[in-house]
Amino acid sequence: MQITFTPLRCDADLVLERAGDCLVINGQSHDFTDVEEDTPLSFETHGIPWIMSDVIRRDGLLHLTMMLPYGADMAQHPPQKVTLNIEADGPVILPAPE
Repeated sequence: MQITFTPLRCDADLVLERAGDCLVINGQSHDFTDVEEDTPLSFETHGIPWIMSDVIRRDGLLHLTMMLPYGADMAQHPPQKVTLNIEADGPVILPAPE
């Protein structure tokens, strides 16, 4: 699973976990098993507020863009956009600010 994180000023917490083709976002599971190769699941269809893009499978790998919330204490130096390959199941360690 390849996730591009786009920083967004927000006080909400984000906790992620991968379980195969499922992504657990703040305790709620979202199953992308049915996303077929090169056939995107549109942003309008999935309706997951944390995911800011279509979800697409390319070469067997799911690709999506998620918001990366950051607090007011980081407003002067927000985190950068970053892409991570999430290969193992389990908790996803979110990108830390530089």
